[in-house]
Amino acid sequence: MAFVAFDVEIAKPVPDGPDLLAHHPGIACAAIAREGDDHASILFDPSELPDVFDPATMALTRDGALRILDALDDAVGRGDTLVTWNGAGFDFRLLADETGRHADCARLAMASVDMMFQVLCERGHPLSLDAALKGGGLRPKLEQVTLRSGESVHISGAEAPQYWQAAEYGAVAAYCAAD
Repeated sequence: MAFVAFDVEIAKPVPDGPDLLAHHPGIACAAIAREGDDHASILFDPSELPDVFDPATMALTRDGALRILDALDDAVGRGDTLVTWNGAGFDFRLLADETGRHADCARLAMASVDMMFQVLCERGHPLSLDAALKGGGLRPKLEQVTLRSGESVHISGAEAPQYWQAAEYGAVAAYCAAD
């Protein structure tokens, strides 16, 4: 049994507000990192698997989202424990919306460890992943990525969809994998 970290990035920018999933942002990419692996695996690369991306939005199609769900199911089937930061509140909700398989996503969410939810229960308020990492004396989140032009830029989860729409898939995937 191992821990498997899971994260997604959204494909389309959304306006600020309490529920960004109401704007159907789609999934740009997803990363899974298994305990003991040197790096996270990005599940899809648009240049290699164009059939799982909607060409108009570059968001994963339902088939692409179902492949993510299958990969998570496989991990749990091996006895691995899924670990997320706000997975119950965001990642699994987004995956449920994109796949239409709400019961399966709820089952995975219930079987996972959502570390932000733990903080919320203990402290009574959410905490950003970066703040938790810094507070724990750990390396902060990846904040710089390299664009296709070679330029190094700052990136955050809020900015990732803008870079995705600008076809900076590698930069967003690198950010997702480090998240």
